[in-house]
Amino acid sequence: MRLLILADWLLQYLEKGSGEPITRQIYRLVQTAILAGRLATGAKLPSSRALAKELGVARNTIVEVYDQLLAEGYVESSAGSGTYIADTTPDHIEGAIPRGDADLVKEERKPLSIRGELLIRMAGVGQYQWGAFMPGLRL
Repeated sequence: MRLLILADWLLQYLEKGSGEPITRQIYRLVQTAILAGRLATGAKLPSSRALAKELGVARNTIVEVYDQLLAEGYVESSAGSGTYIADTTPDHIEGAIPRGDADLVKEERKPLSIRGELLIRMAGVGQYQWGAFMPGLRL
């Protein structure tokens, strides 16, 4: 994906009337583009000011997205130099595919080992309780 059309690509998938915050939508879409290789390693992202203007959102929204991507290792940044796609991004994150854009996935999720399956079953949480900050209660 050429960076000049990043804003156009994002605008195709943003749903401003949905219940999901716009910051979260932009983050999820950029993360997916990185994981799928649509944004190549070392590519420079548009400035927060330019991208915010193109998307019609506040600059703080884009700054928050870039900060989250930086914290999770998807991008690298240095003052005055810009924000670049990191070369140490994870291969796949489950659930990072936007609806209607399944071609962004490089490969299927690999099955867990026998030990991994056992750990999940023995964790003492119900199938609907997986996620950050969920208590480990049996259903």
